[in-house]
Amino acid sequence: MRLTEEYDTHEPKGYCPLVLPFLMKRTKVVEIVAARDIVFALAYSGVCTAFSRETNERIGFLNLSPEEVIRSLFYNKKNDSLITVSIYALDNFSSLKC
Repeated sequence: MRLTEEYDTHEPKGYCPLVLPFLMKRTKVVEIVAARDIVFALAYSGVCTAFSRETNERIGFLNLSPEEVIRSLFYNKKNDSLITVSIYALDNFSSLKC
């Protein structure tokens, strides 16, 4: 096995107007999902990043708000969709949402 490409989910200066606080420090990647031309990397911190396989650049983050912590990913090949399982700070991280 050999390394063919390297992606980085870390964004020390913030990425967008919605500053995601968990982007400020590195955590290990817990899930990797490949779907067509996109690779999704889910970090232990709950941030999920999408990368282009064609350009090897970061496309963006799947977290919709700073309160969202993504816990798991599932790619449905039948209808070409990605399902995320998230918890939110607003409800004290007490319920899972898909």
